[in-house]
Amino acid sequence: MLLNQLLTITIGTIERLMLLMNLTIQFLLERYLKMRLLCKYGCFFKRPWIG
Repeated sequence: MLLNQLLTITIGTIERLMLLMNLTIQFLLERYLKMRLLCKYGCFFKRPWIG
């Protein structure tokens, strides 16, 4: 019985971690793509007045 509860908790934790990882990856990917877009249209970092 205890093993069953432990397994349920572990699986729940793993699912939550995976969800968190997915969100983090999505966030980083979006930021990366936005930076790529900015650099494509006159590098944003070198010429900040082109914004």
